[in-house]
Amino acid sequence: MSEQKPIALSSLRTHINELDTELRALFLERMEVSAEVAAYKRSVGMAVLDPVREQAVLDRLCEGLDAPHAEAVSSLWKQIFELSRACQHRLLNTDTCPQAAALRAQITAQKPLPAKAKVACQGRRGAYAHHAVDALFAEPDTHFFPDWAEVTEAVLDGRCDYGVLPIENSTRGSVSAVYDLLRSRQVHIVRSCRLPIRHALLGLPGAELSDIREVRSHEQAIGQCAGWLDLHPAITRIEAPNTAMAAEAVALAGRRDLAAIASPDCAELYGLRVLVDDITDCGFNYTRFVCIARDAQITPDANKLSLIVTLPHRAGSLSALLGRFTARGLNLTKLESSPIPGRDFEFMFCIDLDAPDPAALPGLLDDLCAQVESMTVLGLYHEEK
Repeated sequence: MSEQKPIALSSLRTHINELDTELRALFLERMEVSAEVAAYKRSVGMAVLDPVREQAVLDRLCEGLDAPHAEAVSSLWKQIFELSRACQHRLLNTDTCPQAAALRAQITAQKPLPAKAKVACQGRRGAYAHHAVDALFAEPDTHFFPDWAEVTEAVLDGRCDYGVLPIENSTRGSVSAVYDLLRSRQVHIVRSCRLPIRHALLGLPGAELSDIREVRSHEQAIGQCAGWLDLHPAITRIEAPNTAMAAEAVALAGRRDLAAIASPDCAELYGLRVLVDDITDCGFNYTRFVCIARDAQITPDANKLSLIVTLPHRAGSLSALLGRFTARGLNLTKLESSPIPGRDFEFMFCIDLDAPDPAALPGLLDDLCAQVESMTVLGLYHEEK
């Protein structure tokens, strides 16, 4: 009896192509029926999401299957549900959650940021936040405050129109204290920029590196120069509220053994000299600054959405959330967990995503509302690249 020859790979692929063509036709037919369902839901005022119906469909399709096949079918149909819901939201153009409705109204009322404005930032002249203000506004009236909380309060109480805060560094990660302010004080991101950061060691005129026994700077700057500082163990590190404030303190102290880590611009501003230029550990060192306002403002060039969400504490909740972005073809640029104060190892998630089509975002938020426990929209805004 002769051995049976294996089926050629080309034949198998031909068969798969035929099945794919059939699946495509059936999927498109299903989406057309889904559109008819959307029309019916509009007529009777039904919500897009029907979790009981979706679970019943999964139970029916997975009945009698072994575990691996049931898992595969369930995963596929959950993706189909995501696509179907996204389609229905687009067709209905309705918002059932307040965040979606608010965002739609803000998109309708969009307008550019003014060239002239009162802008709050932390520190002194020459601080990196000061540079960010100049990058974000053509003619800012800049006001300096001692800390980020004061910047936020100045915006909330109307002393300043806008505030500029550092939110993330390419080497040190997120600035959690700023995220806490954005969430707790309910201010809105209206613009952002990425600023290249180049740290220098600044001292008094006549001082040399060998004289330095103490260096002062913001803790983020000290961390970004930790490798260089490790090579100089005789130098004690002292945290300061701000890099420019550290430079000013060195100038006022008049001590040859004291230096600051700050922008090279601060040398000229505060009568110091650059003892060592570019001591940053990583050559690619950028800080992302956000411009905040008391009220949400969306500009015509908005291209990024930032959210904070909390999820049900159960298996698969994060995966289901990510599926909603995948179904809409959206690119996440940030997904970071942060502990929820007072909750037992439960987390909130900070999310940034590219927003090439802002008009489609209210539908996304409407879909997310059914998935999350809470959601804060930090802003839909333009980010300077």
